[in-house]
Amino acid sequence: MPAGEASTEEWCCSGQDLADVPPNVLAAPLCASLRTLNLSRNRLTCLPDEIGRLTALRALNVSRNRLTVLPAALGGCAALRRLECLSNHLRPLERSLPLDALAALPLAHLDLRYNAKIKAPAAERLAAVFPEATVLVTLPERT
Repeated sequence: MPAGEASTEEWCCSGQDLADVPPNVLAAPLCASLRTLNLSRNRLTCLPDEIGRLTALRALNVSRNRLTVLPAALGGCAALRRLECLSNHLRPLERSLPLDALAALPLAHLDLRYNAKIKAPAAERLAAVFPEATVLVTLPERT
C-alpha cells in the first residue's frame, strides 16, 4: 500500500515528515477496525492519548521518530501484539514506558533498540512484565 494511504485495516504514514498523528487515523469508523499502523520515520515527539481508541490495533510501528515517552493510553489498544519503538529518544524505562498500562496487553514483540537511555538491565524487567514477548533492547558494546 502506498505511503499515506489507508484501508480499513492498515494505515501507512511512514516517512511523511509528520509532526503529529493524523486526526483521521484516530476517528471513527477507522479507529474501530484499524489493525496495523505504521508511523515510522517521521518527526513525532509524542503520541496522543486518543491512540487508546484503536482497540483492534495489533501492530504499531513508531520507530525512528523523536518520542521520549509512550502514553498510558496505549493500554487501551487491547489487541496490540507488536510494538516497534526503535531509534527514538525514549527516557529511562521507568519514565518512558507505562508498564502498568501495557502489562495487560497480549504483546508478542517489543522493540526498544537504539534508545540510548534504555539500558541493558531494562531487558530483565521487561522480560518479567512481558514473559511471552520477544523483547529487544540495545546491549552495550563489549570493549
